[in-house]
This record gives sequence, C-alpha cells and structure tokens, in this order.
Amino acid sequence: MLFCPHSALKPVIAEWAIRCVWCGVLGLWLFLGGGSQPVAAQYCFDSWTTDDGLPQNGVRSIGQTPDGYLWFTTLDGLVRFDGVRFTVFNRSNSKGIVSNRFTQLFVASDGTLWTTTEGGNLTRYRQGVFSTIPVIIPGAATNPQEISDFREPEPGRVLLLISRNWYQLFEGVFALVKSIPPNRLLKTYQGQTGATWTLTPDLITEERRGVVTTYPTHLTLPYAFDHNPPNPNLRDWNGVFEDHEGRLWVGDLTGMHCFQHGTSQFFGPNEGLPGPTIFHSFWEESDGSLWFASGDSNYQGIGLVCYKNGRMTVWGSSAGLSNNRIYRVFRDREGVVWLATNKGLNRLRRQLVKTYSVAQGLLSNEVYPILQTRNGDIWIGSTLGLTRIRGTQFTPMEIKKPFEVGALALLEDKTGCLWVGSVGRMFWYENNRFEQVPEFTETPATIFQDSQGTIWVGCGNGLFQFQGKNLTGRLTTANGLPHNDVKVVYEDSGGTLWVGTYGGLVGFRDGQRVTYDEAHGLAGNRVRALFEDKQGTLWIGTYDNGLSRLKNGRLFTYRLEQGLFDNGVFSLLEDFHGYFWISCNRGIYRVSKQELNQFADGLKVKIQSTVYNKKDGMFSTECNGGRQPAGIKASDGRLWFPTQDGVSVIDTEAVSLNSMPPPVRIETVKVEREPVADLTAITLLPDQDDLEITYTGLSFIKSEQVRFKYRLLGKDDDWLEAGTRRTAYYTYIPPGTYTFQVVAANSDGVWNQQGASLTIRVLAPLWQRWWFLLSLGLLAVGLTALLFWARITELRRRQAAQVAFSRQLLESQEAERQRIAAEMHDSLGQHLLVIKNWATLGLTLSTAEAKNRQQLAEISETATEALNEVRQIVYDLRPYQLDKIGLTQTLRFTIQQLLASAGMEPKVEIDEIDGLFPKSQEIIVFRIVQECLNNIVKHSLAATVTIAIKRESDIVAIAISDDGCGFDATRTGAAKSGFGLTGLSERVRMLGGDHHIHSIPGEGSHLSFRLPIHEQAQP
Repeated sequence: MLFCPHSALKPVIAEWAIRCVWCGVLGLWLFLGGGSQPVAAQYCFDSWTTDDGLPQNGVRSIGQTPDGYLWFTTLDGLVRFDGVRFTVFNRSNSKGIVSNRFTQLFVASDGTLWTTTEGGNLTRYRQGVFSTIPVIIPGAATNPQEISDFREPEPGRVLLLISRNWYQLFEGVFALVKSIPPNRLLKTYQGQTGATWTLTPDLITEERRGVVTTYPTHLTLPYAFDHNPPNPNLRDWNGVFEDHEGRLWVGDLTGMHCFQHGTSQFFGPNEGLPGPTIFHSFWEESDGSLWFASGDSNYQGIGLVCYKNGRMTVWGSSAGLSNNRIYRVFRDREGVVWLATNKGLNRLRRQLVKTYSVAQGLLSNEVYPILQTRNGDIWIGSTLGLTRIRGTQFTPMEIKKPFEVGALALLEDKTGCLWVGSVGRMFWYENNRFEQVPEFTETPATIFQDSQGTIWVGCGNGLFQFQGKNLTGRLTTANGLPHNDVKVVYEDSGGTLWVGTYGGLVGFRDGQRVTYDEAHGLAGNRVRALFEDKQGTLWIGTYDNGLSRLKNGRLFTYRLEQGLFDNGVFSLLEDFHGYFWISCNRGIYRVSKQELNQFADGLKVKIQSTVYNKKDGMFSTECNGGRQPAGIKASDGRLWFPTQDGVSVIDTEAVSLNSMPPPVRIETVKVEREPVADLTAITLLPDQDDLEITYTGLSFIKSEQVRFKYRLLGKDDDWLEAGTRRTAYYTYIPPGTYTFQVVAANSDGVWNQQGASLTIRVLAPLWQRWWFLLSLGLLAVGLTALLFWARITELRRRQAAQVAFSRQLLESQEAERQRIAAEMHDSLGQHLLVIKNWATLGLTLSTAEAKNRQQLAEISETATEALNEVRQIVYDLRPYQLDKIGLTQTLRFTIQQLLASAGMEPKVEIDEIDGLFPKSQEIIVFRIVQECLNNIVKHSLAATVTIAIKRESDIVAIAISDDGCGFDATRTGAAKSGFGLTGLSERVRMLGGDHHIHSIPGEGSHLSFRLPIHEQAQP
C-alpha cells in the first residue's frame, strides 16, 4: 500500500475533530480497562452453515473415518467433509438410506460408519454401501426403538444402547448383552492418574494408592442420578473429568466443581458460568489449559469454556461461535477441535495473529513504520501520528502542536535519539520532547544509521547524509543512485551500504559501487525490503515482482510461479526456526529459508508458502510497506507488521507445524460428464474423450491451502503442479493402459508421497485394435508374399526363358558351327585336298619346265596351307576331338596348342572330367575354357598361364590365372571380343554355376568357375 501524503494534510477543523474523537475513544477504552494487553494466544471459530453447503444447520454428531474424512449427522442428510467441500448422502442419492433425519454417529475401528435416524433405524456404511436395519427388539412392547449410544469394548464388537440395555447386532438380530439398572444412584469414574472416584449426589469419594478421601457436596446432576429422566434414551452424562494434575472436575446444573486434596472449588455465575446448563466433553491442551463444552438438546449452553491459571474464560457467540448450545465436541487426528451446534458446524482455531488497532489505543488504523527501541518500547507510526506501546499501555505521542503530524519513518540512533520522518519534515525526539530538523523539507521513507554513525535519510529526491544532526551531503542519480526515489537503506556484515530505490539496488563500499537491476537479474527495480541472514546472504524484496537472493555475487529470483504466495515483498523477517515471514497486499506468508536455498540449488521443484490472513486474526490483509521499518522482530521474538487496519503481531513460537501428511482420495470420476462407480480402475471406449477426476487431500488445518500434483503414467511421467486445484481434466488420451497418480501436501508442505491412483484403460478404435492391426498385417504380409511370389515366378520365368533362349541360341550356334565345320571339312576341305593331291601328282609326273614345276609347287603349298586353315577353322567351330578323345584330352590339347602357339608357358593340372557333363554341356565347358584362353592370348601379354580343373564332390572347379597386364573387370563388357565376359557369364549361368573374376591393371588376372555336376551325368 502506498502512502498518500495528502492524507496527512488535513484542514485544521478536521484535525481537531479527529483529536477530540480519539481522546474520547481513548478515555472510554481506559475507563473500561482496555489498557491491558490481551494474551498472545487467542482463539477464534470458523463456522459452516447451509450457506456453505450443509443440508441443515442442526449438526448433531461428528466422527472421522480411517480414510480421513469427517462425517456429520443432520436432520436432512448425512454429510461427508474434506475441509473444503461437503458431500451430502440422503434418500434421493444413496441407495440404502431410508430417512434423512440422522442423529447419532459412531465410527468403528474397522472403518464402518454406524448412524441412527429418527424413527428407530440403524444405518450402516461399509465399503461405500449403505444398509438400514430397523431396531426391532424381540419381546419389546413397542418397536422400532431408538439407539442412544454406541460402544466398542474390543475391535470388531460394537454395542448399542437401547432403553438402558446394551445390545449387539448379530446376523441382523439385536442380542441383549448387558442391562443397566434404571435407578443409578452412584457413578464410578477411573481417572487418568490412577485414582478411582465414586460419585453420589451428596458425597464424592477418591481412592488413590489405598488412601481414601471424601468430599461432602451437594450436586445438582442431570440424567445419571435422575430417577425419572425426561428422555430415557438420552446419552449417558459425561460431565466428569480428571486432569493430568489429578483434579476431578464435575459439572452440574449450577456450575463447575473442582475436587483435589480434600478440598473443593466452585466456579459459577461469578466466574462467567451461569446455569442451568450441562457441561461435557473435557480435554486438555499441551499448554496446560482445560477445555469443556456446555449445553445439549435439553439445556441451553454458554459456549466453550477454558480454564487456565485459575481463570475461567468463556468462548461463546460473542467470540464467533455460531450457537452457545454445543451438542458434540470432536477432536480429529490432527488435533483440530470441531463443535456441533444447532446453528452450524464450528471449528476452534488458535488465532495466531493478534491485531492492535484504534480500539487498543492506536492513533490510526493506517499504520506504516514500526520500531522497537532499546528500552523495549514499541513505536507505531501512522497517518495521524505516533503511538508508543510501553508494556500494556498505549500512549499517543504529540509531535507538533496544534496539528497532528503523520509518522512515516523511524530510527533510534546510537545516542538514543528517535528520528521521525513526516510529510515534508523530520523530527528528533529526546528528553521527552520533539524538535523539528531545521531547513529539511523532504519526506523520508527510510532513516538508517550505519556502523560509522552516519545517518542516511532516503527520500523521493535522493539519499541525504547526516553527521550527527548536521546535513552534510546528498546522493542522487548524478553520483551513483539508479533512481532518486529511495525506499530502504541497509548495511551488511561486510560493511557494504545497500540502497534500495525504485530504479534498482546499489551497494557502496570503499569508494566502489555495484548496481543491480532487472537487466542484471534482479527480481524487480522497485526495491522495498533488504535483509541479511546469518550466513551473509542478502535477500531483496520488491514491490510487485518477487524476491531475489544475492549470494556470492550471484542473483537468484523467486516469484509466484516458483511457489511464493505473492510477488509483493514489503518486509521480510526471520523467526527463530529459519522461516521467513513476508508481508504483501494479500496478507502475511511464511516460507522456509532452507526450501528457498534448496530450490535455488536445484534440489526442490517448488516452494511451499503458508498464508495468514483474516481467518488468522488480521483485520485487513493489505499490509503496508515502502516506509521503514515496515516490520520488526521484537525482543520477545514476536513479529510486527503494519497494515491498513492496525498492526498485526504474530507469535511465531505459538505456530505449530503440522507434520501429518494428508490422506489423498479420489472422490469422483466422470466420463463424458457421467459419473462412474469404480474409483480404482476405469475403461474408456474409443469415442469417450472427456475425462474428469476429482480428488482431495484430507487436512483440516488450513484446508484451503492443501496443494496437489498429479501425473498420468504412461503418457506424462512428469508431475503437473496443480496448486490448490482439486480436479484434473483430460480431453484425449491415446489408446493404452495408464495410471493416474495424485499426491498432496498440507499447508506446511508435508507431502503424502503415496497419494491415490486410478488405472485407466483406453480402448482403441476398431481400426486400432491389435487383432485388427494383426489381421491387416497378416493380409499385408500375405499380399506382399503373393506379389513377391508372383514377381519371383515372373522373374524365374523370364530367367528360364532367357536361359532357354541363350541355350537355344548357343545350341543353334554350335549346331551351325558343326554344320559349317562339316561342310567345310567335307566340301572345301576335300576340294583343297584334291587340289593339293593334283599338284603333288603333277610335280611327280611332270617333265615341264622348271617354271611350271615351281608353280605346281606353290599351288601344292598354298593348298596345304588353306587345308590347314580350314581344318583349324573346323576345329574352332566344333572340336571333333570331343567326340573322339573326350572332354579332358580335348582341353589338354587345346590348352597346349593355343598357349604354345602364343609363346606362353602353360602350367596345367586337369582331373579326369569325362562323363561328368551331358554331351550338350561339354561343349559349353569347353567354350568357357577356350574363351578364357583366347582372351589371355589376345589381350594379357602374359608369360605364364596357370590352369587348374578339379573335381570337388559334386562340382567341377576351374581356375585360370595369368601374370599379364590385367584389366578393370567392372568396366569390361561384352564388346571386347565376341561374347566377352558377358558370354562367359551366360554360359556359366546355363550350367547353373557361379564364377568370380579378379583382375587389377598391371597385376594379372584370376578367373574361377564352379560348375555343378548333373546327377545323371555322374559315373
């Protein structure tokens, strides 16, 4: 809250009117005894009525089931409560309930909830199912009957009190267990300290360790000693209690009696306990206080009563209790006390924040600076002036006559002089008088004295320096300030003077200056609070942009998204337990300094903030800052914060941390906005996309501050911070199986890591089902296989056709070669032979001239050469030796002839391979070897050729190597010579074999062939 200087500049008449009113209020307050400071530990009530969700205001009984829920009975339904939301069970929404008028309630050790309704019905709630049994007693004059009380003497054995008889329900039948005498003239009570007390209306006897003490008395007791009680079904009177000191407390219709050491003490109307009423439901708190309630369905009450240090204090409707007649008192597992009244549900809560206002003696509720001086006085500055609190006395301090002067900044210097900043002026207070600082017309926001004794006054126009009471200097943006509007000054343990402005933070030390602003990582430029902890870390609060930590020269910033309750940090104070208390415009919140450091170090993912506001005793949640000191830690450890409606004081030692993790429950699951019954596992159909899950955390201390996080394992494995939101929404979840997990933390940051879980199975659409996908897959595989088979078949057919064509072509070639060879041998060869023979005969018989003989000789020689060439051509076309001497010898002959004619040295090693191939294939084998040798002879320039033809079981291996020039086999095609390598490949393929060609230019060649032996051809 920013202070408006115009609020202090009021007309003279208005100022005098305010002074008169204030004096009248103060006089009346002192006359009424208001000068005594109230005790720090105050109490207040939270209440819930039909406006908040109760079906009816008359709450009759309270209980808590093991799962953590609170249950209430009303005359219009049974109610379950999680601290935030009510769930009502009645005839219209719950099968098994026959009446909405619930009365008694009892929770058994196994979690079964037993309730009664008007008209004599017993309703049981077990494992989410209601069932109702009429209370029928065999042989009774009237049925059904009312149940007035429950007991569980041992686990699993529940007894019911019906017409002064105890019954047990066994297989649907009420069996009598024990009868109670109709006229009970005495009551025996076993105390917690070991004493046995016997009570009658006129005498109480105490037996303790064998010593008997009697207490003559006259008690006006209800019910237990009434010969003719107004309602025989009323619960047993429980107005007797022994405290930890061994005192017996007995409440009767006149008041409260206390018995100890043979004496008695009575507390009645003079002590604030008017009768007639009934007292019941005693308990003790850890601070030694004794509490009990008053009133029931037949007697008016006075509210809740506390006895401490010999004094009775009544907490009734004037303190916020919805009704003084209390039916039941229940203390839950966290120690929270709940009260059932006829006008609503109440929760007793310790009021941790005590607020002082004009009613206690402040000049104004609009408070700004707060200071404690060395003598223990508390000084409160406000828009109307200054108030001093000394002990229990509030004293207004008149700064300047005849007008009130607002106090905006305070400092007690080392000499004990009090400095007071106001609008356009400043004052000193010493020797019980105020003196205005001469010629100073600025409005101070902060006044600070450093370790050297220099006084620094921060104003809207810079930082002013005083030595003693003399103004000696001024700092502005011209000489180092990031902004002239100075809000806070602080000196750390290292001697650095820090100045917080509305333009950033600057530190001065030994003539050096360091500046931090948003550009350097500071949370915000509007700096309002500075605090150094014992570790030397500087904490910097801003007006509206969070908190920064300056440690080892590095800044780290915290804001709302990191877990701060608010981005406003007006004042930051540390208690004795390592917690920071921070004021802002929405209240006061507490954070753990350890958590802040752990978050900065990456050890935590979220900060826990605990908020204190009007529910805790603040009159206004709007705190004030920007005027220093904007909060103090007093010498007794209490924290004082200025607000728009008084000063709020927190006794941090009275704040107890809740160490109990809250049970987590999934309450409802809705699919397509329709609830489902099973809260442990659900199945979503393919067209169901809208899923809503409602969950809760069952802590009844600051229930509205319970925090949650959840995740959907299998989809999002990281936790989603939900804050205080209690519903998770999913609009689409892919098919699969998932686990929804939710965990919760109480208001003090204690997490229940186990949480609650829900299994979610999402069915895939038909086209995404496994069997459908499998069928598609099988179909695709089948089609692929079919297509592949068809393709392979087609390729094989083409290959077979190609092989057949090649074979036919080669066979045709061989046949043609054979025909040509035969014709050349039979025709041309014969003719040449005739010519040769005639020429030879002519030479023999002729007597011609030498010239003619020479021509005949030439004819004979030429005919011989032509005949040899014809024979070679015939051999090349079709080696006749294949038919005469076989494949093996033909290959040997051919190799020897070809290589010898080329001048190459052959190295030959040939196994016997005759008969291994059909006749039609022997020529192909021959051609393979022949083609290789022809290529070597024509192209290799080799000196040595190695040929190995081996039989290896069912194959014939042919290896041909040379030491010639080699070639690039990858670039050599059929165009080289004849069929070339392509022809070789084709012939090998026709035989069903394989081959390998290895050749490197300049390094010779190596060719290998592996030709299968046909079974029918094997010998």
